Amino acid sequence: MEIGRTNKRASDGKIRIALLYPGTYKEAVSSLGHLITYQILNEDEETVAHRFTLDSPFSIEEGLPLKAYDYVFVSVHYEPQLPKLLSYLSRYGFPLRREEREKRLLLGGPGVWNPLPSSSFADALFIGESEDVFPRVLDLLHLHPEDWKTDGLYSTWNGESTSFTLHDLSFAYSHLLSDNTAYGRFPLFLEVNRGCRFACRFCLIGWTRKPQRNRKLSQVLEIVEDHFARGAEKVVFIGSDVMNYPHIERILEDLAAFSIPFSIPSARIERLTDEMLSILGRGGIKTLTVAPEAADERRKLFIAKPIPNEDVVDIARRARSFGIRRLKLYFVLGFPDSDEKEALSIVNLVREVRKHIPVTGTVSVFVPKPYTPFQHLPMEDLDKTRRLLKIVKKGAPWLDVGNVKRAALQAVLSVGDEQVSELLLRAHKNYNYFYWRRVAREMGLDIDRYIYGPRETPWMEKVRTPLPRRALKEGLEVAAEVYR
Repeated sequence: MEIGRTNKRASDGKIRIALLYPGTYKEAVSSLGHLITYQILNEDEETVAHRFTLDSPFSIEEGLPLKAYDYVFVSVHYEPQLPKLLSYLSRYGFPLRREEREKRLLLGGPGVWNPLPSSSFADALFIGESEDVFPRVLDLLHLHPEDWKTDGLYSTWNGESTSFTLHDLSFAYSHLLSDNTAYGRFPLFLEVNRGCRFACRFCLIGWTRKPQRNRKLSQVLEIVEDHFARGAEKVVFIGSDVMNYPHIERILEDLAAFSIPFSIPSARIERLTDEMLSILGRGGIKTLTVAPEAADERRKLFIAKPIPNEDVVDIARRARSFGIRRLKLYFVLGFPDSDEKEALSIVNLVREVRKHIPVTGTVSVFVPKPYTPFQHLPMEDLDKTRRLLKIVKKGAPWLDVGNVKRAALQAVLSVGDEQVSELLLRAHKNYNYFYWRRVAREMGLDIDRYIYGPRETPWMEKVRTPLPRRALKEGLEVAAEVYR
């Protein structure tokens, strides 16, 4: 069941858009970016946007196939969704190469902010926060359907550079409510801030969406009241720095007082005072998520996230007394020069935390991201990283560990170029590391240069980001000093 679905029929629109999410229905209705796009497109009187997911070849709203629509828009949250997207389109008769079809394919989302790996099949890509770009693009589609020149949109037909766009938070909540999401029944997804005042050197969001912007308290209260009147049953807070939102304590206190369930993302350690832990416990939070990312002191300085291990243990010690039953921890391994000491530091920290509270979590593999200081960094040798992950898994079996080969393929898509786009077209049906290496070899393409470097950064010539290039260079230089 859904609340807030458009009642427009495809035949009602002069522009008919198939809005595709390259995942399941449950994943799609749990993606705020996808839901925002759906709302904005349908607010245009002459546009109809109907949703598609990988579960079905037919639209959710009307049961029509892709061919019934004029354009396909796609929300890509992360790079491994691209092979899934191409396989879906190919399966249902959508020509992949842009020059071989009439229908236009437009992609957006963090997974395609480097537009080059999608350049062989996408006609255009939304770069950045696109809420105010959508209306401009719809105007172009109405009046000049072959003219793609507007800030925040990269055209693969002309290859001209564009700007990374930022927007306020006026649209950043879910108008549509569903009873089948990853967060339970009828959650309101509410973004309270964008941008991050911190600068973790591996983080795409932290380096592309500055400055930090906070939603007004009055807006938050109005949106929550309105959506609970419409049938919302829970608030899922979204933001790059939710716990540093100026009014978060008051809002969570009010929700807890009225027994309204809520969910928060990873919490900043310094914000977890006894008062905040008490609010979270009374609000029904049973699992508290914290992302130290590293437990080795030098690695913390390298990535610019120096959270003391003692503070993590202290949170574990205090959280149980406020009704929190579990701590979920996130780490990253596989940076250059990772070693056994670094892996064992994670094990030791987790074991220390487990003396006070049960632990779950994940150790991911470092994937270089564009527009960050680490866009030039190589991944650590994959076999070595696999051995380090085994050390962690053996010493801390409560943690899940990443797949090094899938991380390597993600790196190829993250910091790839036009040649990677061709590789993606040829290899998308089998997302397997060895298969991709074989196809790349047949193309005469060495994918190790995307994984290990040295690599160029051609996306920097295509997209103008909010931060100057010298900031990225300085960030990398400061990181390098740590290991000298």
